[in-house]
Amino acid sequence: MPSRNIPSRTPSQTRKAAVVLTVVRQPEQQHRARYLSEGSRGAIKDRSGSSHCSVQLTGYYRPMRVEMYAGSGAGCRISSNELLTSETRPYTGPVSAHPLYQLIPVSGKAANTTPCKAVTSSEGINCLEVTLRQENNMTALLDCVGILKICTYDVKQRRLTKSASNCSVCLVFRAFIPDPSGGPDTVIQTESEPIRCVQQLGVPEVFKMSLNTANARGGCDLFVIGRNFDHNTTVLFREYKEDGNLSWSAEAPIDKQYLHQCHIVCTVPTYHSLGRGGTVSVTVKCGSKLSHPTTFHFTPNPEDDDWRPPESPKYEIPSYDRGYEASYTPLGYGSLSHGPGSSGAYHHDDDKGAAFGKRMKLTEDAGVYF
Repeated sequence: MPSRNIPSRTPSQTRKAAVVLTVVRQPEQQHRARYLSEGSRGAIKDRSGSSHCSVQLTGYYRPMRVEMYAGSGAGCRISSNELLTSETRPYTGPVSAHPLYQLIPVSGKAANTTPCKAVTSSEGINCLEVTLRQENNMTALLDCVGILKICTYDVKQRRLTKSASNCSVCLVFRAFIPDPSGGPDTVIQTESEPIRCVQQLGVPEVFKMSLNTANARGGCDLFVIGRNFDHNTTVLFREYKEDGNLSWSAEAPIDKQYLHQCHIVCTVPTYHSLGRGGTVSVTVKCGSKLSHPTTFHFTPNPEDDDWRPPESPKYEIPSYDRGYEASYTPLGYGSLSHGPGSSGAYHHDDDKGAAFGKRMKLTEDAGVYF
């Protein structure tokens, strides 16, 4: 493989102010690179996904060759709000070529707009070359460019830095303007925004949940086992009306510490009707992708199942935690003292005197009341 050592900038390679090289359509943010033994994964799309990356040259209207190669994403130094033209940044030499990725030509029915060919630059970089022509408004639609991932075995002898071994790649474009006086060509360079060359996750799937039923108050931990979960994952609890319209929705808080591509730990939210309960669906959402809904049941909370009017007094269950030891009958009226020196006499619960529900002791030993 040709050497990738990049020479320093020469005095003749200066930026020509009247000519500007612009990335008109930025490439997609994520692209699955192919291995040499795999089939084609298609050309690089643009951000919309309906077209391809394109580059345009302004200020020069003669046939112009443009070289492009895969540069290290760390060396691009691109900000999201920066105008990506050769006018915004002076030429300081080629961006370092990525040691693990390179551009390859893609052929097929879809690649019929701009022909390209594989070349090796003067610096030893594997490049693709296209020609800009005036009849195409000096614009090239790059529907013939793909990304190849070099096998790690081929580069294991190299000393790769952490930034060089990452999966971030940018497209580097260099136009060579001939000098009318016969001197060295003037180089104009620009780069695209970085592309993450990783495998795209599919639709999230739920295999199993630790709970299918929970109290309407929620608050318990729910473990979800599946796949294709990412850092933007949300767990939604939804209830629908009979006509199919959404009637209630809540998002379960996720413990980010235990968020993984294959499992989620979240907290069951509180159901909107504590005393009634209900059946809802649980859906895992990753960006715009949704998993199949899973049925989940909320059981009523007995403490909140209060059907009385709001002005009704609160019913209190008789307490056994008294200042004296007491025994209650099934009806809950009165008590019998069993303390030291007790005569077994009957005691009223209310010290105000006799009232409804007075009872008398039938026997001394049985402790039975009438």
